[in-house]
Amino acid sequence: MENTAPDLVLLEDKEDSVIWTLSTAGTYSTKTAWEALRSKAPDVGWWPMKSHSHLFFDCPFSPSIWLQVRTCCGLQAHVWDLNSEVQWGSLYGKESSMRVTLFKLCLAASVYYLWKERNGRIFLQVGHESTRVEKLILDEVKSCASSWKHELKTLDNLRVCSEWRISDSIFL
Repeated sequence: MENTAPDLVLLEDKEDSVIWTLSTAGTYSTKTAWEALRSKAPDVGWWPMKSHSHLFFDCPFSPSIWLQVRTCCGLQAHVWDLNSEVQWGSLYGKESSMRVTLFKLCLAASVYYLWKERNGRIFLQVGHESTRVEKLILDEVKSCASSWKHELKTLDNLRVCSEWRISDSIFL
């Protein structure tokens, strides 16, 4: 046995076996192989806080954005948790008014842009000020609303257009 590795011990009375030393159980798994091969990014203090509620309403960054966006929808300056906002939007949203539709768009755009911001900070190490994210959300919603056609020309819809600076060409 001239080609035997120096740390290999041969036992004549034992059967050969393979032990995966990267696992405490001694058995191979793709998870332990992946953990051994991948390069790890530095830990961030907030990574265990994975809940949607945390990301969108409980962390220090998001509530100020949602508060401003909510205020632009003409709603009280109060921030609930994500489930309450969605539930409120579902109940209030049975009306088919521009204001309600804008609220729903604002909620969806906020979730999208906050998630995009989160990913940019984690994967690209690029972050923006809250006012920048707020502007992106509001610009997206305004752009979407500006493309609407055949809206009813009601007093409330005219007010909404004025508040959001949307052209009255969206009316019938």
